[in-house]
Amino acid sequence: MEGLIEDNTIILGGFNEKNTTWGNPNTNARVSEFSNLVNDKAFLSLNDDTPTFRLNSYGSGDVLDLTFKSPSLFPYGSWRVLDNIGSDRLPILVEIDLKVIRIGVKNLH
Repeated sequence: MEGLIEDNTIILGGFNEKNTTWGNPNTNARVSEFSNLVNDKAFLSLNDDTPTFRLNSYGSGDVLDLTFKSPSLFPYGSWRVLDNIGSDRLPILVEIDLKVIRIGVKNLH
């Protein structure tokens, strides 16, 4: 994964990794490698401690779905958990507000 990370990178997914850094009350032992990578590259978490996984039978939740941006992208966009759509995983909306300047683009038909 180390070679895939560049200046304008977003990492997101259902990692099932519990860590106090991104809003869980406990930290998994196995999360340290991923956490170290994110910290070493100075990635910023978009998560705001809102649970992304809900156990309706217990009324509890966890932050299992994570979104990180490289520092160069952090000011551009937003992140929020949406209303339940019938799953134990809650949908997440990530919006990136970047203006793309295209130079020398040809119309390919």
